[in-house]
Amino acid sequence: MQAVNSAGTITIDAEDVGESRLVTVSDTGPGIARENLDKIFEPFFTTKSPGQGTGLGLFVSRGIVEKLGGSLEVASKIGQGACFRIRLPKHLNGADGITESRAENWDEKITSRFTK
Repeated sequence: MQAVNSAGTITIDAEDVGESRLVTVSDTGPGIARENLDKIFEPFFTTKSPGQGTGLGLFVSRGIVEKLGGSLEVASKIGQGACFRIRLPKHLNGADGITESRAENWDEKITSRFTK
């Protein structure tokens, strides 16, 4: 949201893909420079001014998604925005102590928040 100005658009989509749930978040912002695409998931990497961010958001987000057995990827071109794809399993199968009962209907809860 920080990279999209007031005239920009953020689109969130969720769909079933086999045994996974794919959540796509795309924007019409300025895009991410090619030389930064491999760095944005590194801890403390930021292109923001000092005091504007720690560079931990995407690092932590990817860690959470991977701990749940999923993946977080990005595609972007300068001037065309960015697209983040989060793929999570529909069933957690006890990944790292997380049981289905603790995360019951997580995908339905996420989807319902964005379709209201």
